Parts: sequence; C-alpha cells; structure tokens
Amino acid sequence: MKTSDLFKLVVAVLISELVGVVGSLVTVPAISSWYIGIAKPALNPPSWVFGPVWTALFLLMGIAAFLVWKKGIKRKGVGVALLAFSVQLALNLLWSVFFFGFQNPGLAFVEIIFLWVAIVATMIFFARVSKPAAWLLVPYIIWVSFAGYLNWSIWKLNSVASVGCTMEALLCPDGSYVGRTGPQCEFSPCSSGTAGYKNISYEIDGSPILLRNGVSETESAPGSASKIVTRYFGEEIRADLDDNGMEDVSFIVFRSGGGSGTFYYVVAALMTAEGYKGTNAILIGDRIAPQDLYYRNGMIVVDYVDRKVGEAMTASPSVGVSKYLEVLGGRLVEVEK
Repeated sequence: MKTSDLFKLVVAVLISELVGVVGSLVTVPAISSWYIGIAKPALNPPSWVFGPVWTALFLLMGIAAFLVWKKGIKRKGVGVALLAFSVQLALNLLWSVFFFGFQNPGLAFVEIIFLWVAIVATMIFFARVSKPAAWLLVPYIIWVSFAGYLNWSIWKLNSVASVGCTMEALLCPDGSYVGRTGPQCEFSPCSSGTAGYKNISYEIDGSPILLRNGVSETESAPGSASKIVTRYFGEEIRADLDDNGMEDVSFIVFRSGGGSGTFYYVVAALMTAEGYKGTNAILIGDRIAPQDLYYRNGMIVVDYVDRKVGEAMTASPSVGVSKYLEVLGGRLVEVEK
C-alpha cells in the first residue's frame, strides 16, 4: 500500500471513530442513569452490546470512505460521495445528542429517519465509485434500521409509562407474589408447578428465613402481633452461578412489615446433589422499583430505579441504578463495576 493511501486509511478510520468517541460523551452517562430506568422493548439488547457494535461499524465506515477517497478526490462522483458520507456522520452524532443527551426519544426518532435516508444515499453514491465500499455499509444500515425500531418502541413505551414500574404485587396460585416489570410494566409470570427454591431457607439481614411457597412470616418482635413478611418478587434468571455444572436460580424477594419500608433483595438458590441451597441476600434498596435481573460475564446484574440523593422516601424513584453480584464460596457478594 502506498504511503499516501495508508495515510488516507488512517485518517478515514480515525475521523469515523472520533464521531463515536464524541457521541459516547453523552451516551455513556445516560446509559448508567436515565436509560436504565426507561421502559424498553423485548428485543432491546443489553447495554454492553452497543459499544462493541458501534466500534466495529465506525471501523467499516472508515474503510468504506477510504476506498472511495483513494480513487482520487478529482474523480467524478468522489466528492459528492464523501460529502454524503460526512452528512450521515453528522446526523449519526446528532442522534446520540437527541436520544441520550436531550433524553428525547421522539425527537431522536424523527432524526434517525433522516439518518437512514442519508446512509442509503451514501451507499448509492459510494456504489458509483466503489462497490466494495457500498457493501461495507450494509451492516451499518441494518443496525440503524434495528436502532430505528428500538427508538420508536422506546418512544411509544415511555410516552405514557412512568420512569419506574409501580410496586404492586400479584398473588399467584401457589401463594407467592410477583411484581410488575418488563417494557410495559406487566406482572412477571407466575411459576408453574412446585418450585423447590421457593421452599428453602435464605439468609436475610443475618437471619435464616424459611420460605414456604415463596412466602415467610415472622414476628417483628417476640410476642408481637406485627409480622415481617418476606415474599418472592420474581425476575428469575437461571444459570450455573457457582460453576459446578448445575443450573442455579437467582431472583428478587421483598420484605415489609415492622416499619414503613419495603425492602428488596437479590438471593440465589444453588443446585447441589442434595437439592437447592439458599444463599445470603443482598439488599437492593427500600421502596425502589426493580426493572431487570440478568446474568452476564459471570455476574448477576440487577437494574432498578431509585430516588435521587437527598430525596424524601415519599418521592417516586427516577434514577436508574445497577448492582453487580457474584457467587463466591456459596455466598452472594457485591462487586464494583
């Protein structure tokens, strides 16, 4: 490769990736706060997927622009092709500002339509100069089409939904309760059949709590008529949490009574040769709104919506938060991320 071509390749890739870097300045802070707390469609990928995907797409964009640029800026069609490419790059950055910066999915959806049209125009202009360059943009247009669907779905789901699902509970036939969650704050499905992990002990606040069909009632004080009730909430995940080759279960429980709070915890039921064994519980928070529980890279991740620092407990949760947990030595531990 000629030195001049190598220079063009480096510049084209750097400019493309720079757009991604600038966009991340508004994207990353919003993902860990506002984005966690909004309702999302079922096909919405985990947040960690977006970074690697966009890095790869910007790389392909840079290579595509290089293939056009190397034909010579004076060649017919090259100038207009690179102009179209620059316009779509600017629109790409603008979408991040509208969606994550302004936190306005409606405005961002209108903008992504213009972005989609600009990408198609760029592909047409590129094809007239270099067909490989146009083909390199195919993953980009596919991803932006998918992003358009996600953008539209998020806009519609949150046009009437609050920032966090309400803390209602539905009584299941087995006596356990499930809470509201998911894109439209629907109730989690009740488990079918007898669930062994709903009938074992878990260590909550330092004391063993035996669930029966997902429920436990204990006296708030010796001889007191007041009860502390612990209930299964839902958001089950199934994975080999302790690397013993057996499928374990993790889920959320909540406790109320003995005070004004409603406290949410994550617990795990580890499968052994003798059956399920309950772990200790990790406190999520008091009167928060759980959103999602999932397993990623060997960690249990819980997304929930909490109140702002200093807000009264009567305020509605509005800030997205994530906690990361691992099973170490048969116990749940919180880890920094």
